[in-house]
Amino acid sequence: AKKFAEDAGGTIRVSSEVGEGTTIELELPLQSREVSAPAVPAPTAGDAGGARILLAEDHDLLRPMLKGAIAMGGHIVDAVEDAASVREVAFAVRPELMVMDIDLPGGRGNDLAEEVRAHWKQEIPVIFITGNSSFTINEGATTTLLRKPFDLELLTNAIGRMLQTT
Repeated sequence: AKKFAEDAGGTIRVSSEVGEGTTIELELPLQSREVSAPAVPAPTAGDAGGARILLAEDHDLLRPMLKGAIAMGGHIVDAVEDAASVREVAFAVRPELMVMDIDLPGGRGNDLAEEVRAHWKQEIPVIFITGNSSFTINEGATTTLLRKPFDLELLTNAIGRMLQTT
C-alpha cells in the first residue's frame, strides 16, 4: 500500500490506538498519471499461490488494501465485512485459509472461524488480525495472530507459511 501511494504521488498514514482500532489515511492527488504496478510472478505448481482465502475485515479502507495485497500472491479472495457475510460465503465455498478480524459486526472472528471449521469438519488455517490488545489465542500450525498495525509483507508471509503447512 505504501509503494502504491508513493508511486501515485500520494501518501499513506497509519495510526493505532489500543482499544480503539486502527486508522489508515490514503491521500492521492486529483491529477491522474499512469502508475505501473510491480510485476507479480504467476503461481506455479507447489507454490502457495492460487488458494481460496476468506478475508473478514469490517474497516472499509483496510479491507480493499488487504484484499489487494493477498490477491497479488495469485490467490482468490472473498472479502466480507460482517458475521452474516462470513457465514454466507464460507458455508457456500470452502476457504483454504481465513484471515479474520476479531471484532466484526454481528460476531467475533474467532467464534466465526470455529463455525466455519465445524461446518466443513476440517481444521482450516486462520490468521487472526486485530487491534484489540486484550485478545489472545493459542497459536499453532493452523492458527496465528497479527496485531494491527502490521506490515502487509508480514501478512503475505504468514499466508504463505500457513498454506505450506496444510
